[in-house]
Amino acid sequence: MVDVMVQFHYPGGAPPLDRVLAIFGLSAEDVDPGYGVVATDPREGLYVILVRDHALAKVSAALESRAKHPAEGIYGNARVKPMG
Repeated sequence: MVDVMVQFHYPGGAPPLDRVLAIFGLSAEDVDPGYGVVATDPREGLYVILVRDHALAKVSAALESRAKHPAEGIYGNARVKPMG
């Protein structure tokens, strides 16, 4: 199962995962709960979650319905393996 990174804007400090699930209309099975909510730029209110590929349509629809923020979006999460 491939996970993608979803970066979103949330002012006022890091939201708990259950709040993020509600914002994007996701269930616990749609995300990687072990990854949780990670700050990418807390001063700017930017955070990331890992979303399962089967939930991309939900995330896309939720992002489209939100006020636009230039840093929000869906990003790849390539697996990195050591060489040699």
